[in-house]
Amino acid sequence: MIDSKLFITLLTQTILDVLLSKYRGLPPGKLYLCGGEPGTGKTTILLDILANIQLVNPGTRVLFISFEMNENDLADYMVRFPKFQDVDILFLDSNSVEEDEDVLETMESVLSGGYHVVGLDSFVVAQGLMAENLGITMKRAEKHLLKLMKKHTLGQNDRKIKSTFMAIQQMVKSGDFAGTMALKHAVDATMELHLDKRKDRYIVFSKHRFAEPGRRLYFDLSGPGSVTFDENRFKMDMMAQKIQEDNRRNLQDAADAFDNLFNQNEIDDQ
Repeated sequence: MIDSKLFITLLTQTILDVLLSKYRGLPPGKLYLCGGEPGTGKTTILLDILANIQLVNPGTRVLFISFEMNENDLADYMVRFPKFQDVDILFLDSNSVEEDEDVLETMESVLSGGYHVVGLDSFVVAQGLMAENLGITMKRAEKHLLKLMKKHTLGQNDRKIKSTFMAIQQMVKSGDFAGTMALKHAVDATMELHLDKRKDRYIVFSKHRFAEPGRRLYFDLSGPGSVTFDENRFKMDMMAQKIQEDNRRNLQDAADAFDNLFNQNEIDDQ
């Protein structure tokens, strides 16, 4: 029997909801990867999603796990975006972790409390810290980390919450996400942040099991207290795309009709 709760999404109440899933908003029990060039705003976007979901959906539990930055590093984000201060943050960067601390065990202990949305910054750093901490290979560390995340997407925690994970991940020179095929098959969606030729920032999904990939959403980080999404530009782009698709379909229909007529004339001549 299908669990109807799998289709109850968490809204950010921004146009980004359209890209997050075809149901609008972030669905439960999913795994998203987020990548992009340095300076495109990956951490800011992730924190903005968490903060908005928490504001719009009272009682929702969100968590940000920082493997790269400590409290001092994130202070600037908190000043520029005050709403980020309300997001629960677990610091597991190299300076915050005790020498004999088991990172995997710490994550499991915290996640067992049950969170609706968990942000990781970043997957590859968590993987490396785990490999060093446990004395295992990077491939095995990836397997441990994936297993932990999958466990919580299935609601195996104290609150039986099907957690959705949004993890920042490194991208390689080819433009693909770093990691094994097991990781790439496990993720439900890959969100990429880029700069266009004019240095304007945009979000695009290169893979998505629950929405249409390839649509660009431009955004700005200079707005006061929140990320600003260019909703008008997005709607105009979608309208232009629909017109192009309609024209292509009409041309194809006309070509098919001509072929059918030509073939019928050949039959009549015979």
